[in-house]
Amino acid sequence: MGNHTARLTGRYHHHVADVFVPSGNCVSSLSNASCRVDSMATYDLFYQYRFQDLLGLSGETSISLTVNNLFDRLPDPQETAVTPYSASLDRIWGRYYNVRFQHTF
Repeated sequence: MGNHTARLTGRYHHHVADVFVPSGNCVSSLSNASCRVDSMATYDLFYQYRFQDLLGLSGETSISLTVNNLFDRLPDPQETAVTPYSASLDRIWGRYYNVRFQHTF
């Protein structure tokens, strides 16, 4: 692809039982359905373009864009958890972007 770099990254977790709730009522998701943390997949997209000697500057210049949580998936709320989501598995940030400009001399 020459000066282009593209990457799609995925994260997945299978459904689990959240047994670390304050009430101690969750031994398994079978005994209490509200303790179940549903499976979830999220995807991140990265794109970078590299320039050589941009604007007469010697060296390599790159600009990149990252889109985290590309499809803006949010975890299902947890009724019995300390937080309204399973913090060890999921993030509640939704979709967010990162733009980076870099020059190496």
